[in-house]
Amino acid sequence: MEKINYSEDLTSLLKRINIVKYIVSIALLFVLIFYWKIQIVDHKNYLKLAEINRIRRVDILASRGFIYDRNGRVIVDNRPSFNLTIDRDRMSELFNYIDNLSNILEVRKKSFIDRILNSRKTPYYLPLVLKKDIPIEKVSFLEARKDEFFPLEFQIEPVRNYPFNSLAFHIFGYIGEAFPEEISKTKDIKAGSFTGKMGLEKQYDKILRGKDGWVDYAVDIKGKIIEELERKEPEKGNDLVLTIDIDLQNEVEKYLENRKGGIVLINPKNGEILAMASSPGFNPNLFVSEFSEADWRNFISDENYPFYNRVIQGQYSPGSIFKLLIALAGLQEKVINPDERISCSGSYQSGNKVFRCWKELGHGSLNLYEAIKHSCNVYFYKTGKRLGIEKIKKYAKKFGLGEYTGIDISGERAGLVPDPSWKMKYLEEPWYSGETISISIGQGYILTTPIQIVNFVSAIANRGKKIVPHVARGYYENNKFQKFYFEQNPKEIDIDKEYFEYIIDGMWGSVNDSGTGARARLSGFDVCGKTGTTQVVSKIIKDKNEFTTGITPHSWFTGFASKDNPEVAIAIIIEHAGKGGENAAPIAGKILNFYFNGAKRNAH
Repeated sequence: MEKINYSEDLTSLLKRINIVKYIVSIALLFVLIFYWKIQIVDHKNYLKLAEINRIRRVDILASRGFIYDRNGRVIVDNRPSFNLTIDRDRMSELFNYIDNLSNILEVRKKSFIDRILNSRKTPYYLPLVLKKDIPIEKVSFLEARKDEFFPLEFQIEPVRNYPFNSLAFHIFGYIGEAFPEEISKTKDIKAGSFTGKMGLEKQYDKILRGKDGWVDYAVDIKGKIIEELERKEPEKGNDLVLTIDIDLQNEVEKYLENRKGGIVLINPKNGEILAMASSPGFNPNLFVSEFSEADWRNFISDENYPFYNRVIQGQYSPGSIFKLLIALAGLQEKVINPDERISCSGSYQSGNKVFRCWKELGHGSLNLYEAIKHSCNVYFYKTGKRLGIEKIKKYAKKFGLGEYTGIDISGERAGLVPDPSWKMKYLEEPWYSGETISISIGQGYILTTPIQIVNFVSAIANRGKKIVPHVARGYYENNKFQKFYFEQNPKEIDIDKEYFEYIIDGMWGSVNDSGTGARARLSGFDVCGKTGTTQVVSKIIKDKNEFTTGITPHSWFTGFASKDNPEVAIAIIIEHAGKGGENAAPIAGKILNFYFNGAKRNAH
């Protein structure tokens, strides 16, 4: 009989037991390490997560800073918006009176249902907003019937208010909910925050925006608010002070009603813009209420382009206004002198092409004063040809044409001062001498904006000192005024100052000595001006076309007053209005009359 070795079996069993012990010990060690890590090393993180699960933070929107005009009048502020809300755990009750609510608020029943369906991803502790910005009379009506609409509540939040509606829309711009890319750039902007989208609201958004506050709530396991734990009040944005005069702005905009165009007035000494209007415009208050996607599509597809700020974005040939630059360049380059007489027979032939003067029978013999006063084309055809396109471009650049002026409103366009290299690069064609002739009277490829034109004429008024146009003077921070210094680096244009006097004399003659700008004359003030009429199609096309809509020339006027003490400069463009002397110049006269006898007198 085989003998069983119990000693070997016991040894093997003990080995397996020891292995199990090691495994269990190692497992317990890992558990202890994990427990130590949770309780000791990472306890702050887990505590924070636990708090997050228990605490809900709700942002409180900050009020934006006010905007004042140059005389301290509030022209943009904030107002309360009443938003109708309902707790989410009571939404089922909404269907008991949704028909009545729909009738009272004049909102389709489907709109409420869509809001409920679209709110599923919104945190449960936040009430559902049924309708934003309800008129106060409807708020009063519902408040008086609280029992009937018991679960409904009103939340009040600040929204932007533009008391003058569409007035100065292109200066103020508008605000809207922050874009994702804005939120990703800074912690100061959160989802639901409002930021500037256009105009000064965009340019000075950081100053105006303020800092949102917040409130922490303790919530139960369902996410329902139990109590308020902590609160940080929002900080209102800083107040912005502008250079514009709201009365003058209102007067200026009257002349653009039912027209397309732009008008800008500036202090030529320091670049402060006194008024700036573009038409058509838009009421920015519509953006602070709920603006549907369909509304937005209709707005941006409007063929009148109400968003378009024609003063800084409208690019037009300057027409005869450009003759002032040709004259200055001609004097400085000594290709003309003020007393030289140049003959105008009504046309000028260059190569095989004939260029015509606006006066069919010609002006006869003219000196510089008479050429500016009568805006003779032939005089400037000949002067421009003597200069050549390269020198014309050189002087245009000295005055900032074809470049940004640096105005503190976003979206400015640079215009264009063409030359042979530009044409070859973009059109792949050589430059023809006739194109220099056309540019000499501000026609052809050259493009300018009204803000460039008023800056150009300001430099003339200043006898060669170029300023930076701007709309904001500064802002209040902690009740202390912080001034902007746009005029710290005015540029002196290297043209002999005596030559500016010849140009200014001609501009004075245009308005006060029976010239083309006579309708801008203002008794008692030495207004200096220059008219412009910009062809939008060639004369050949115009003569063949039986229609006038869309081909009538643009009407220009620019000038300043007074001659020896310039305190205001103006530029006007009215699209398709006809001759500058007959259409833009009279408007300039009326606006300058208001400035000297109305807005200036009323300013304090």
